[in-house]
Amino acid sequence: MERPVLILCPLAIEQRAARKAIGDRARIVTIGPGSAAVRNALASGDLNTETLLVLFGVAGGLAECPAAPSINEIIDDATGDRWTPTHRLPSADSAGVSLVGVEHPVTSPAEKQVLRAHTGAALVDTESHAIARHCAERNLSWAVVRGVSDGPHDTLPSQAVNWINHAGRTRPTKVGADLFRSPALAPRLVHLARSTHRALAAASIQLRTLLDQPADTMAPHEP
Repeated sequence: MERPVLILCPLAIEQRAARKAIGDRARIVTIGPGSAAVRNALASGDLNTETLLVLFGVAGGLAECPAAPSINEIIDDATGDRWTPTHRLPSADSAGVSLVGVEHPVTSPAEKQVLRAHTGAALVDTESHAIARHCAERNLSWAVVRGVSDGPHDTLPSQAVNWINHAGRTRPTKVGADLFRSPALAPRLVHLARSTHRALAAASIQLRTLLDQPADTMAPHEP
């Protein structure tokens, strides 16, 4: 792919995985979690219109799907708006999957089931809708690459939302304090770490494939 690429990673662990996967082939930045972080990262407005913006990292699963599925639609849960990424990877399922963006993490199977029924999405995160809206409004090229870190039947620890700071870095003191108060969290934390590692490994393969894809075989840009 012969064009400048900017990869946005909400979490520092995602940035490290992206760098390991592609080296210096693109600029990679950690922006912090949430839609506001995406808007802040893109607020300067000085991006070259030829730059491909890629949101990279992990997402939650609302339905059973591949470890890093091709994402062909982004949904804003709050407004119902839908967007098609201008660049996406071929999929064994030609339709790919939809990803719904929400403002607050979805942690329980019950919440995931409700969101799945409401939107039909297979994945959920808290950033994709922000990058989709930004790029659609400015006619920029963009893609979303996500690995599935937790499935539809997995419960994330409620404390996990406080384990990451605004810059996308882990707060070890907070993690340690929560483990001290609730030792039963330890197995769940280990499971989450392992599943996140697997998800990032799968997403890294997709990221390399995206950057290797000839520009004329990618999904067409739709103003």
